[in-house]
Amino acid sequence: MTDSVYLESAADVSLYTKAFDHLRALALSPDRSASFMHAILKEHSR
Repeated sequence: MTDSVYLESAADVSLYTKAFDHLRALALSPDRSASFMHAILKEHSR
């Protein structure tokens, strides 16, 4: 999943779709991402 490739088969598209669906499900919301980054910056600026 690191190279530039063109997906043509339904099986390949399905595999990548599932992978990105999984990543989206694990991702923080935009607000929670901002809060998390703010906390990390605050912690490292001490």
